[in-house]
Amino acid sequence: MSHRRDIANDARIIEGKPKHAPYSTKYWSLPQGSVSLPTARAFSVSTKAFNRYKQIESAHRSPELLALNKEDITIDTLSQVKAFEPKIVKAFKKLGYESFTPVQARSIVPMMTEENGVVCRAKTGTGKTMAFVIPTLQTTLDYSFENKGGRGKVHTLVIAPTRDLAMQIKAEYHKLLDNERGLRTRVQLCIGGTSDRIISAPGIVIATPGRLEANLRNPSFASLFSDLKYRVYDEADRLLDQGFEESLMNIDDMLRDAREGGLHKATKMRSVLFSATVDERVDSFAKATMGEDYRYINCVSKDEQEAHENINQTLIKTKNNYESHVAAFADMFRNLKEKPGYKAIMFVPTVSGTDFLYNILRGGASAGFVDRRTLRNSSLLKLHGKLSQGRRNKSTEEFRNCKSGILICTDVAARGMDFKNVTDVIQICPSSEIADYVHKVGRTARAGTSGNATLYLSEYELPYAQALRHSRGINFSTEVDYENMTEDVALFEKINLYEADIEDYVKSYLGFARGACAPYNLNKQAMVSNVANLYRSFLQDPAAKIHMSSKTFLQMGLRDPRGEFFDIPGGIPNQRSDSRGSKGGFRGGYGRNQRTDRHRSDRHGSDGYRSGGQKYGGYKSDRYSDRFDSRRNDRNSKRTFDSRY
Repeated sequence: MSHRRDIANDARIIEGKPKHAPYSTKYWSLPQGSVSLPTARAFSVSTKAFNRYKQIESAHRSPELLALNKEDITIDTLSQVKAFEPKIVKAFKKLGYESFTPVQARSIVPMMTEENGVVCRAKTGTGKTMAFVIPTLQTTLDYSFENKGGRGKVHTLVIAPTRDLAMQIKAEYHKLLDNERGLRTRVQLCIGGTSDRIISAPGIVIATPGRLEANLRNPSFASLFSDLKYRVYDEADRLLDQGFEESLMNIDDMLRDAREGGLHKATKMRSVLFSATVDERVDSFAKATMGEDYRYINCVSKDEQEAHENINQTLIKTKNNYESHVAAFADMFRNLKEKPGYKAIMFVPTVSGTDFLYNILRGGASAGFVDRRTLRNSSLLKLHGKLSQGRRNKSTEEFRNCKSGILICTDVAARGMDFKNVTDVIQICPSSEIADYVHKVGRTARAGTSGNATLYLSEYELPYAQALRHSRGINFSTEVDYENMTEDVALFEKINLYEADIEDYVKSYLGFARGACAPYNLNKQAMVSNVANLYRSFLQDPAAKIHMSSKTFLQMGLRDPRGEFFDIPGGIPNQRSDSRGSKGGFRGGYGRNQRTDRHRSDRHGSDGYRSGGQKYGGYKSDRYSDRFDSRRNDRNSKRTFDSRY
């Protein structure tokens, strides 16, 4: 019997398994969620490989590298370190970078030397993705010898909150890999919406939590991570905000189980966490996954404003929500026409809103607000989580490469996504959380450039601006009252919109606006009045009421004492004696052009997409419960303006 076989059998005795029994999980029970892995490979390290491990570990603990552990390094300094691959620095310089950003200068070396983990706080747009790409690529190249023969090993795992961010991180790795011959390793995604199957191990895997957790339950897949060297959490605060904490803890357990079958257990798995904010929750998560003694690197000074100093922030005060919409679109159309290189992102709180406002954008272009020459050189796009992965990829790639254009999107693009040369960020309502405002405006003024961020707020929403000042020190360099309504609305009203789309959008907006009242102490009744006015203004009917079921009305905690704003079957709940207005319910007609569903693919954008049954503000849209109400036989008609009021 070989020496290797004896060691393996001894290991089985230690595990409580009969000495010569074939490998099987039936001899012991495993805790739920853990993964059974072959142990024999842990003892198959050759003398040559063992010596290679010692060389790498010695290089990572070399005095010249440790001396830089607490210094801000430069590109030239790093290129002189023997432990570092010169081709990585060469590829980095080929990208046009002459120096490291502060987060890169402070975190690259600690990521290679700190065994207890690193937590790095850095603002968005400061080069933090490349800060972990460089050291993880270096380590992956160091241990590439493990991939010779067999299925290989994954050396670096990056966990991102969204598919779009995961794809962007992969692109960052390829910026270096494709820019210098001799830099060879495979980078693969593990995300939903793609057909990528990981059969043999790539050097680097970039994953979203849900798909990764599901795949790790497959022992064959989990075994690829038995010698993992780096685990990186990008946008950690957002991972936790989106409810992935339980999945991340399960992933942590399964990765540790997988490492029990590692080739060289003495090589530790390093953990790195990048986050724009490091609060108590992020700190607790870091301690749970790394331990108490992690290295904290703060790249944001106490006196530094949350929003980037190169962003010119403007607050435009309007009388109501409808004015905010008109003002924002009028400004975007003017800028697109008058400013070469105008590239803007408009953030919208709901999927339904993204589709609706995208249709306004396309409708305005068709109505001639922008000349054809400008349109030929500009991209008008939308992005949200309900689009297919193919559509999302197409939108992000086109907007990233375009020189001029407008992207309307939900907050899927607010964190981590890096679009070049974005000149403006547009917001037309408060964000769900104050921190979201900072991340949204951070889409402009990237990599040392300057940009503009414009926030349109109605009178009742102004306490949100006060909250930004008090909580995050956000100061608007310009505050103006909107005064061009008469001129702008005349153009805005030329855009044809469908009633059903208007109703869907207003209901989703109502759910969001209701949820924003408590955090910022907004007047709830003023919010209801504003949303009702938004509905009436889009319809061009000053007496129109929002059709809603009694159940939804009660769930949302709304009030309409005089029955002014809502049309509810049976009357306003607990206010049956109040007048409901016309018994006709939903007001229709108005000389509209009747259309059928099968001839209306354009009302949902170029792909005919329509979001359905989605929850807004915690309450499900009652679109389908109302859809076949006989009193609403014109809900599919198109708004026209030849018979206003």
